Amino acid sequence: MSASCPALTYNQELEQGLRLAGEAPEWFAKRRIDIIREHVSSRGQTVHRVMEFGCGTGNHIPFSRLAFRDAEIVGVDISRPSLAIANSKYASTNIRFCTPEEFEQTEAIDLIYVSGVFHHIPAEQHATWLRYLHRVLKPQGTLIIFDNNPFSLPARMVMKRIPFDHDAVMVSPYHFSTSLTQCGFVPAKRRFYFIFPRMLNFLRPLESVLNRWPVGAQYGLFATKQ
Repeated sequence: MSASCPALTYNQELEQGLRLAGEAPEWFAKRRIDIIREHVSSRGQTVHRVMEFGCGTGNHIPFSRLAFRDAEIVGVDISRPSLAIANSKYASTNIRFCTPEEFEQTEAIDLIYVSGVFHHIPAEQHATWLRYLHRVLKPQGTLIIFDNNPFSLPARMVMKRIPFDHDAVMVSPYHFSTSLTQCGFVPAKRRFYFIFPRMLNFLRPLESVLNRWPVGAQYGLFATKQ
């Protein structure tokens, strides 16, 4: 969700950073969507319309399409070059892309997810965008935000290897939880993910035990709108 992210080289630069973890960007995208699907299922929520805020070139879209087969998916981003790439690869009857201004706010959303976006947004604009998400989300709708964990040394090392992250400012998950409350959301839980790299993947079953502690490379914030 940053105009400075180069759409044409985004995936290449992301892969460059994630080599330290030993996994491709698609692995992380699929895992995040699995986490989202599991959370929505645990709430017994029916999802008719999904928004990815800050969709970029659409890396999460194929996995969203599989996880929410009967839902309409809307990818939103401020970068028109990124939207053009996403549109050329994934647009269909139930999948479309637009800028925040182009989205019709009368089309209330059941589920919004955001991944790796807010560390590219200046801190003074966080509340503005959180209120935007609050407006477009249905009452009792779900908002899930993933972002890089500032307490994780591996996360910081990965970001240093990614050119488009050089001006990024990591956001404390604890501060973010407060911001969600101030903008009208009810935070449900906070979890940490991507603790072990591929070379230690035999330890990944332990993540479900450890994910309450700030040791993962990313955190997930789960909230609802009342």
